[in-house]
Amino acid sequence: MAQDSLEENNQDDGPLTMSKLQPPKRVLCGLIRLNKGVKLRNYIASLTHALLLGFFLSGVELLQQNILVSSDYYNYGPADAIKFNALITLEDLLVKLTVTSLYGIMVDKLGRQKSTIIGYWLIGGSLFLFPLRFYSPFFDSIGWYFGARFLYSNGSAIIPIIPLIADYVDDQSLGRAIGFNVLLMTVGFTTSTLIIKYMQIYNLFYTCLVFAVFIFVVGNTYALFLRPGNTYYKKSIVNVNLENSQANVSKAPSNMLNSSRMGKRWLIKNDCQTKPWIVVGYIFAFLNGIGLATTSQLLNLFVESFGDPDARGRGATVVFQANVASFLTSLLIGPMLDCIKPLYIAILAITVNILGYCNIWFVHSPNDSSLSLTAVSVGVGYACSQLLTNFLGFKNYRKSIRGLLFAIANICIVAGVILIAVIGGCLLIFVHRNWPFYIASGCSVLSLLFFVYYYFTKILRASNESEEPLIERVSEGGLDPSPTNGGSDKKSIF
Repeated sequence: MAQDSLEENNQDDGPLTMSKLQPPKRVLCGLIRLNKGVKLRNYIASLTHALLLGFFLSGVELLQQNILVSSDYYNYGPADAIKFNALITLEDLLVKLTVTSLYGIMVDKLGRQKSTIIGYWLIGGSLFLFPLRFYSPFFDSIGWYFGARFLYSNGSAIIPIIPLIADYVDDQSLGRAIGFNVLLMTVGFTTSTLIIKYMQIYNLFYTCLVFAVFIFVVGNTYALFLRPGNTYYKKSIVNVNLENSQANVSKAPSNMLNSSRMGKRWLIKNDCQTKPWIVVGYIFAFLNGIGLATTSQLLNLFVESFGDPDARGRGATVVFQANVASFLTSLLIGPMLDCIKPLYIAILAITVNILGYCNIWFVHSPNDSSLSLTAVSVGVGYACSQLLTNFLGFKNYRKSIRGLLFAIANICIVAGVILIAVIGGCLLIFVHRNWPFYIASGCSVLSLLFFVYYYFTKILRASNESEEPLIERVSEGGLDPSPTNGGSDKKSIF
């Protein structure tokens, strides 16, 4: 897999050139090895992608909550603000559930660069529309905000599923690359939180304007330095010439070879069976969604539910504590992903999640130190879940359908956000403020039980199998005995 995944022209064909004979670049003091053909500017653009992704994923959610309660805008009380926040989040997540898989196919077919530009046009335009009430009294209805959020939902469904690390970084450096990216995402989280906190003295229109201009300009600028190709989509998912090859007789049904759609389904099923860590990655994507909803929305809503006059500032402080914990965890664990077994990180993620969510039982006011402990624990668990989601995906996803597989992971993340931000938000209003945390802890316990069962029944068995399925070796070029086709794909991550 140590090949460039976005070659504009297939490097496997045609005469050798000097660029093909050059060794892959190493960046960040030699810690990261890039795939062949990937330039330093491409990799720097991918780092900017991670930073900006963290910036808008966390910042927009916190910005929305402030718009709902601000006296200059909708001026909702705590209960109404939580209710409308849940409805807006539900709209956002339903849109993502509907379109994410389609956008995943678009990312594979249209290419990374064009997809990124489309995403930031939608996000930047929607942020200009967030403070519609500032422009004219005609936009007093909350329905206009739902419309602006619809545009944002489409844009934010595209950007997270663009698999730049897997495209640009060699397999042997994936862990370190993911660590740096998650670190930058956490910097983005923290930066957006600080901007919102320190711009509270101004009308929220100016905060929205800063977000819109910054995201639009930076996003479209770094997109120009991404590789624009889509070679993996152009290559057939399963080589149709295999029908005449002695290698492919019984491994794949002939009707699937003749159908791109069915071929993708069969490949996904086959990969999940032969690479069980893919399934585990989806489980942690779900926990990642729960952590994202908790750090970006639930902690702030929990503080506001007390009706404290200083709730707005205290909520931002608690979210900031969670982001700092996530940042430090990414800084410590991220660069060591290549040498730490995923098993250990999985155990750490689930354990701190359970402890953090259950600790909410001891919180009786927004100023309790136990709330800070919960925020820190959730931040650590969120960072570990995010690291695992990305690492297991980048390590195991098939090149030809990588965008689609990341779209599936994003759907799992959305499901976790729906559970906590929407269902948990309603329980926070109508039952008790602690219930969303109880649900999150219950999901963490169930994830632990499933992981233990799956590890001993599937993962250990798969790790003992030395031979890859024939269809995998053929479709990924595994029949070529040359050293460039073996290498990192056969390296165990167990």
